[in-house]
Amino acid sequence: PFPIYNPEEYGYTEKVGEWKYGEDITATLWWNGIKWENDGKACVLVFEGTGETWTAKEAEIIYGVPYAPWIWIDEYADYIVKAVVGEGITKVIDLQLYDTEYIMLPNSLKEIGRYALSASKIVSIVIPKGVKRIEDYAFYCSELTSVIIPEGVEYIGTCAFDRCHLTEINLPDSLKFIGSAAFGIQHIINAEENQVSEVVIPAGVEKIGFGAFIGRYGMKIYLEGKDNDADFDKGWNDDGFNRKIEVIYNYKRE
Repeated sequence: PFPIYNPEEYGYTEKVGEWKYGEDITATLWWNGIKWENDGKACVLVFEGTGETWTAKEAEIIYGVPYAPWIWIDEYADYIVKAVVGEGITKVIDLQLYDTEYIMLPNSLKEIGRYALSASKIVSIVIPKGVKRIEDYAFYCSELTSVIIPEGVEYIGTCAFDRCHLTEINLPDSLKFIGSAAFGIQHIINAEENQVSEVVIPAGVEKIGFGAFIGRYGMKIYLEGKDNDADFDKGWNDDGFNRKIEVIYNYKRE
């Protein structure tokens, strides 16, 4: 990754587009003039400013189409494989970075909004420590295999990591809410295809939505400090195929 203010040092010398993409945010697309045949590493998108990025719906009002402006630059859109979100930005929403393999997120980030990085090609990410909420569909259908969710995160929304390829799920003690299908793999039927063997639900979790781990039959769920699940949605441990994921109550960590 390169420092946000000098992409030119890394060979990205041409500004392909520059847009207002938030009340005080500018998105700039840089191009290095090379089209790689197999892994288009030729474009990088840099967000600078403060506040929240706009949604696609708001972008339509400004630009006339229901897509982020970089989506309809045909010559370059398929080559945006890196993105940098600058310090000062507090929330990212529906960035539509479908070919992006790497993203740098700032310490100023407080929320990862709806569809922020859904369907992206990012395989690994560290959520910044200041983030408190990961909203619905934030990483839905992305290529994620690894994510570090730090202490401080309190909310993980519906389908936030659904249909990702996670090999383990580690939840912070600060967590209070897990939405429906938050960690689901709805297209998987056989237990052999689920790569997550267990998950510990911290004692502070107050609510879990229906089928939060849907599709993960064969996994074990350890409920820390609870002898029942009365506060959770009915079917919270349903795997989606008329089976229940095994739950171990009153779990105590060593």
